[in-house]
Amino acid sequence: MHQDDVQFLALGDALRQDERGFVYFPFQYPLAVSPSLEMLTSCHIISILPSQMRGQHQHPYKTEWLYVFHGQGLFFWRDRDDYLQKRLLDGNHTLVVIPPGIPHTLRNEGPDSLYLLSWRVTRGPDQDEPDTVPALLV
Repeated sequence: MHQDDVQFLALGDALRQDERGFVYFPFQYPLAVSPSLEMLTSCHIISILPSQMRGQHQHPYKTEWLYVFHGQGLFFWRDRDDYLQKRLLDGNHTLVVIPPGIPHTLRNEGPDSLYLLSWRVTRGPDQDEPDTVPALLV
């Protein structure tokens, strides 16, 4: 897989599980970059109500990580060849890595609120560029 493609990483061994549930440390594995203050300060929790959508944007110079921890959503993105792609995210312990410049959005497909954790880090020469740029997908 090319580093400029959206990646879906199964967390598997990154989860610490027992009979009580699981624990996941998002700034450890599998980031492929060293955690930074920017990642920590950009970390936020997002809720999306049923049949609502968040996103419809891109980050020109930032890599973004998404982790759905409750609910079910349809993730849309435009690949580097400008084809609209989609994948169901349903809390199955998958970390989504979105490289800079990839338009993306997430629509809640379930009957309950969808919750996800998100964080970003700059990857590029110019940190003064806009963080988020609108990009209509669906």
